[in-house]
Amino acid sequence: VNATTLAARIMPGVAAGLSYTFADSEYVYYIYNRKRRSLSAKLVLGADDKPKLEIEYARIVQSESDADANYKANTISARLNGTF
Repeated sequence: VNATTLAARIMPGVAAGLSYTFADSEYVYYIYNRKRRSLSAKLVLGADDKPKLEIEYARIVQSESDADANYKANTISARLNGTF
């Protein structure tokens, strides 16, 4: 598994992050290979000691030895995080 993550505070109360992961699996017993790539980006709005709004986008692409099992997905999520 290879992973890379970047994070930055854009201004007080606003932070952004970007993550990329690549995993390559080989199943010798089944003679089967799988490659999975995922990319996610998150935007956080709110001060550290207050409730925050988090908006995240994720894209997953999975390639299988059997092309019928290939998988692609896009996900958008929003969360409220903190003490209320």
